[in-house]
Amino acid sequence: MGCSGKVRSIMEARIRVYSEVKNGTSVNRSNVDTVGLFTERNGSFYARYDEPEGSDLAGCTTTVKWGAGTVTILRTRPYGLREEFEQGRTFETTYHTPYLDIPLRIRTRRLAVFRKGRGWTIRLRYDSELGGEAGRIEVTVEVEPV
Repeated sequence: MGCSGKVRSIMEARIRVYSEVKNGTSVNRSNVDTVGLFTERNGSFYARYDEPEGSDLAGCTTTVKWGAGTVTILRTRPYGLREEFEQGRTFETTYHTPYLDIPLRIRTRRLAVFRKGRGWTIRLRYDSELGGEAGRIEVTVEVEPV
């Protein structure tokens, strides 16, 4: 999770991710419930986990960073992606897959981050245009140190 800046202890955390993707008339839902790592560094919080076998992103490591009204989601190996979320903001990036690179544009409609006991809940609602295909996505991330 980086090696510079002030780091509080790195601890295990239960990480749950609930997502719903709407494209036209189709709706796809997915859930991840796994154990990963959680830490705080320089006023930002980080949760990192490996995507589970059987998921569309199996073999990928995902890091969620949040703080001061922003959320960033980073994915690495074999899928490369950096998504940044800030209320009302549009962000353009490229989704790198093992097969091709696809342009991605996201517009954050709703961003909410709040403490829940010792953990955190992050809620995102955003419009997505991936390679010209439009969709609306809702994601909830729950991070609970164990």
